[in-house]
Parts: sequence; structure tokens; C-alpha cells
Amino acid sequence: MVNILIRNVHPDLHLKLVQAADAAGRSLQQQLLLLLEQATAVIAIEDAITKWRQFATDRSAAGGVSISTDEALSALAVARRERADDLAKEVGDEPRR
Repeated sequence: MVNILIRNVHPDLHLKLVQAADAAGRSLQQQLLLLLEQATAVIAIEDAITKWRQFATDRSAAGGVSISTDEALSALAVARRERADDLAKEVGDEPRR
């Protein structure tokens, strides 16, 4: 395992992280590791578009319902905003809009 050091953390942010960890029954280190794991689980937009196009092509070929790339990207944007809000709540921050 490797160690990561984060310098210059604002005291308010540190407090929010500690409070979120306490509320979740985790240590600060466990909480931060969870947040890092969640943050790196985001699919790159290019990968998402490629996967979506393949999915839509397969569905269309099978006689399924198809939606446009714009609709898919809009749904992806909504899902990302919801995920960002969930992460913000995890650290005790206000959701961003």
C-alpha cells in the first residue's frame, strides 16, 4: 500500500470530513479512502459514449427502443449531477447545482 499526503486542507473542510466519517461510523482514513474510490469509479465521457452507442446499436438491431445520443448524454449528465450531490452529502457539503 502507498500513502497519500494532502496539504493545506481548510479547517472547515477537515471538520466536514470528520463529521461525515463520524456519522457513517468510519474513521477519517476509511472515509477518505471511500471517497477516493468513488471518485475514481467515474467512467470517462468518451468510454461512456462508446459504450452507449454500442448498446443503442445492439438494442436497435434487436428491435428495441432506441434513443438519440443527445438523450443519452443528457441522462448521463443528470446521473453525474446526482452522483456529485451524493458525494457532497457524504462529506457534509451542500449539493452543487
